[in-house]
Amino acid sequence: SGGEPLVAAAEADTPAGQAGLEEGDVITAIVDTEVSTFDELAAAVASYEPGDTVTITWERNGQEMSGEATLTESPLN
Repeated sequence: SGGEPLVAAAEADTPAGQAGLEEGDVITAIVDTEVSTFDELAAAVASYEPGDTVTITWERNGQEMSGEATLTESPLN
C-alpha cells in the first residue's frame, strides 16, 4: 500500500535533488532493495541512518537512472 513511490519535489539542496531526481520520477530501488510502493520506499530508507550514502535507482520517461544521496534527518521528525 502507500501508492507508487513518485517524486513530488526534489529541491537541489535535498538528498533527492543531489542524487539527480526530478519531479515525476518513480523510485524503483534503494541500494539493492527494490521498491514499488511508498511504504516499501519508507521502510528501505528507514534501514539506514542520517549521514549514510545510498544509491537510488529510478525511472524517468521509461529510462532507468541512478545516483547517490547522503541521507539527512527527516523533516517530519
